[in-house]
Amino acid sequence: MTGDVGKFVLLEPEIISLKGKAGNSIVTQMKITPTIAQDFNILKTFAKNGKDITFSLEKIKNKAGVYFVLTVQNKKQTPGRYFDMITIQPDLSPPRLIKINVSGNISN
Repeated sequence: MTGDVGKFVLLEPEIISLKGKAGNSIVTQMKITPTIAQDFNILKTFAKNGKDITFSLEKIKNKAGVYFVLTVQNKKQTPGRYFDMITIQPDLSPPRLIKINVSGNISN
C-alpha cells in the first residue's frame, strides 16, 4: 500500500528554540493551525522531561477559523543547553499526536 501522507497541522515555526541569558525572561510562541476541515479539541499536553520549561496552550477562534497558540517559557537559571519534546494529543479519530521539539541554549 502506498500513498501521500499529509500534515493535519501546520507548525509556525516548526520547532521551539529558547535562546538567551540566564536570569532573563525567555519566552517564545508557536502557532498551530489545523489543515483539516474537522475542528478538534486537545485532550492532553505533556513534556517528555519538563524540568527546564513551562508551557501553555490556548485555542483561538476567529472569522478565518481555529488555531492554537503554544507559549513556552524557559525555567533554567544557569548557563547550559537542554532538549525536550512537547506532545499534544487532539481528540481526532484515528488518534494522532503532535510532537514539538524544544531546544534551549542559555548563556552567561
